[in-house]
Amino acid sequence: MKVSVALCTYNGEAYIEEQLTSILHQTHAVDEIVICDDGSTDNTLKIISSLELPNATIHTTESQLGASANFQKAVNLCHGDIIFLSDQDDVWHPDKVEHTIAYFTNHPDKQVLFSNGRLVDDTGNSIEDKTLFYCVGMNKKARKMFDNDMGLDLFIAGNRATGASMALRNTFPYLHSFIDYCHEYIIHDYAISLLALTEGELGYIEDPLIDYRIHPTQQIGMGSYIDSPLGIHTRHIVPTATIIKHHAYPQELVHRARMVAWREQNLHRWFAPLSIFLNISDYIKTYHHHALGTALGDFNQWFSSRCRLSRR
Repeated sequence: MKVSVALCTYNGEAYIEEQLTSILHQTHAVDEIVICDDGSTDNTLKIISSLELPNATIHTTESQLGASANFQKAVNLCHGDIIFLSDQDDVWHPDKVEHTIAYFTNHPDKQVLFSNGRLVDDTGNSIEDKTLFYCVGMNKKARKMFDNDMGLDLFIAGNRATGASMALRNTFPYLHSFIDYCHEYIIHDYAISLLALTEGELGYIEDPLIDYRIHPTQQIGMGSYIDSPLGIHTRHIVPTATIIKHHAYPQELVHRARMVAWREQNLHRWFAPLSIFLNISDYIKTYHHHALGTALGDFNQWFSSRCRLSRR
């Protein structure tokens, strides 16, 4: 498999050399590095140009595109069978490419892959042994939900896949159009994940394959979730579902988003059991062979909440 890296930069002089060095020193060599700079005003480009980067191309832009559009540009310029997305400020573990290639080889049905990562500070020191999966709520319970074909519900509640850990096959149907599904609240990695999930084409590796750097100058990232993991919040569900329902997403995702939003808004209400019964046809249409189990799970959630309220 030919391996490409789509690396986006913007004022990344502090960490870009370390990141590129880690990409070059993989146990499975990369064949191509496509670097798209989004108008850096510091020494980022000078540092990149000073390095010996075989099979690397550098592309600049006259006006800033923003992170999502810049990644779409970088991906469009890649020629590999597998395309890795890369931020400018992380460090790849030496076996990242090797593990990713092995996963895709063993899972021919998967088009997109994301992995865990070790959180480090601006000096590269581990942050309280926390990981990317901890921050995004991809805990054991969430992974079990994902593995049981409930990944769409999980992701509609909030993105669990970090772009810096992602790799895509060049046969992914939305490879050259994921930017069309981005929104103010749905950036490139979230859009890619949702689109891949509609066809069951998203996979994950539980092991950390990168050091994900948290620092004050990062453009986008997980810094705000270190002390408040995404997985414990449900306030993301209804706004995300609304965006999905009003944009040109696949119908399967629209059905699921509508159902997840309805459940979030209604399962705490006293008439929820009646609503579940009246909506059983929607459960069947949305969850197929998981319909009965999901409906019973929702009833159990409602019953448990009523019991907690009665004890107060």
